[in-house]
Order: sequence, then C-alpha cells, then structure tokens
Amino acid sequence: MESFDFISDEFFRTSLETDFAEIKKCIDVKAWKSVHVLAGSIIEAVLIDHLLAEGHVTRAEALKMDFGKAITLGKEKSILSAKTTDLTSVIKEYRNLIHPGRMIRLKEKVNRNSAHVAFSLVDIVMDEIASKKYHNYGYTAEQIVAKLERDASANAIISHLLKDINQTEIGRLLLKVIPEKYFEWCQAEYAPDHILSLLKTCFSEAMNQASEEIKHKVAKRYIVMLKEESDFTISTYSNAFFVCSDLSGLPNEDVVFAKAHILSRLEKDIDDDVLNMIEGIGLLLAKDEINKFVDPFIKLIIYKKFNPFQDKCIRTVVNEFNSMPEKLKEHILARLDTWIKFMNDKKNSDAVTKLSDFKFELQYGDIPF
Repeated sequence: MESFDFISDEFFRTSLETDFAEIKKCIDVKAWKSVHVLAGSIIEAVLIDHLLAEGHVTRAEALKMDFGKAITLGKEKSILSAKTTDLTSVIKEYRNLIHPGRMIRLKEKVNRNSAHVAFSLVDIVMDEIASKKYHNYGYTAEQIVAKLERDASANAIISHLLKDINQTEIGRLLLKVIPEKYFEWCQAEYAPDHILSLLKTCFSEAMNQASEEIKHKVAKRYIVMLKEESDFTISTYSNAFFVCSDLSGLPNEDVVFAKAHILSRLEKDIDDDVLNMIEGIGLLLAKDEINKFVDPFIKLIIYKKFNPFQDKCIRTVVNEFNSMPEKLKEHILARLDTWIKFMNDKKNSDAVTKLSDFKFELQYGDIPF
C-alpha cells in the first residue's frame, strides 16, 4: 500500500509520501538502520494524523507527541489491534538509532530481518488505520477525488461518496482539493472530459452538504480571487464552480463587487457558463443594476436568430424574474416597454413582436397550463 490519500493533514501527507519513497530506496541499498528510523517516523505520523482527525488530541498536543505515547493512545482508542501494537516493539525505540552513544549504551542492533519486519509493519499499520478512519471518519477529500479520476462512471455514486464525509473534508474539497485538481487538469496536455465534469458535479454536491460556515468561506474565497487572481483563474473557477446564490450572507460590499463582475460577463457574452453562474442573482439585484442585467438578453432576443439556446436564456431570465421583489419586476417590465417603444419607432416590427412575447413570458410564463 503506497497511497496516503487517507491522511487528512496536508503536511503529514507530503512528508509521508517522501519518507515512503525514501524507505523503499533504503531497502534496495540495504540501509537497515535507515529503514528502522523511517518506518518509525512513518508509523508515528500516520497514527498522530488519525488521532488528530478523530479529535483525540489537539494539533499542539499532536506535534509534541512521541512514538510511545502515540502507540499507547492508539491502543486505548482501539485504533490499532493488540497484535499490531505488540509488533511495534520492533521500532519502538527507533529514535535511539539516531544517537550513536545511546545506540551503543543500549546495545540496539539492526539487521536485514528486523528491517523487513519494520517495513512490513508500515503496511500493516497503514491498512488498519485507513480502514478505521473510513469507518469513523468517512472518505478524505483526496480519496473522493482519486475515485473520480479513476472511474468515468462515478457520476452516479458521487452523492453516495459524500454521504458520510466529515465537514472538515467537505471544506477541504471545496476550498482546496477540487479547485486545485480542476486547474491541474485544465492545464494538462490531455484532460478526459469526464474528469472535469465529475469535479464540477462533486463540487456542487459538496456545496449542498456544506455547513453555512463552510459555504461562507467558499464565497469569501471567491471574492478574494476576484480581487487578486488572473483573468484565466477567475474565469475558469467561475465557469466551473460559482453561482450567484453562493453570495448570500456576505457583506453588501462583497456582493456588490461580485455582481459587478458577473454583470460585466453578461455584457460581453452570454453562454451556458454564464447562465449557470447567474443562478440566484434575482434575489441580489438592486434597482440601478436592472438595465445591466436585462439589456444583454434583450439584445440577444432582438438581434440573434431564434434557437434552443435563446429559449434557454429566456427561461433563465424568467426564473430569476420570478424570484425578484415586485418593485424590481416593475423595473424590468418598464425597461422592456422602453425597448419596445424604441423598436416601434424604428419600424422594427419583428423586434417588437419578439420583445412583446418576452414580456408575456415574464408575466405569465410561470403559470402551469
């Protein structure tokens, strides 16, 4: 077993991956003392990460914990079996091997046989803790994303994968793991279509399960991104993960800032990504933003030949219109009247008909008949 995707702490995971690669090299070159030292270090880190994730210790306590204490606590909390706990005696005093004087005084000895036992013990401990962690803690963010990358048909089980996930891992999925993996694949020479689609779906499902605190952090992170990141980063993230309903609960200045960005996107071009992005904007618009919201759709209706996408645009506006306060609805209808009069004055009867139909959709499109 070489995957450390069950490790919650990013620092521990990076360190473990490096140490595991090194311990295999030490086996190959018969560096038995180094095998013992690295095996002890790996097992200690794996144990401490689990104790930390389960809330048995604080981070400050975890970083001060020695191997013996970690093993004892692991046994007390039934994280390790009695048999595995007994086997750890092979490397219990592994730190003694680092100090030459102590090693001589205590007559510590290492050889090929004990080194291979120590190496095998790493796998045993990892297997036990990975199994225990899933049972008590659920999948980690890395495990879920790894599954999505391996399985093109995973869309049907995403909700199941997220069913028992810890809120800590939900936060890590939304704030770090999914966005980073998405950008990594976007910039790869070849990215299978299913991976990007699955990551987007998983993000949306995770948002549905996230606590209000985590949702707030995700929204705040987007505001920071708008202020600090490149156009590529902003547009890529926005297209994949952002919807206006995420802004609910943010300070008004943040909402205004985000709306300005979204409305500018509307003005430049309307596509499927933009339609997805504006979901929920009807509850956030102010009177002075109505024209910026509705005018791009009016121009699309007037100047482009009718097609299925245009119908989708109309339905999107109708949905947002239905969620608006009555005063804002009046402003949109008034704006349409202005456009209809303008087109009538220009003798553009086709445009007048299209806009009149659009106005009818807004007023009566939600009636079920």
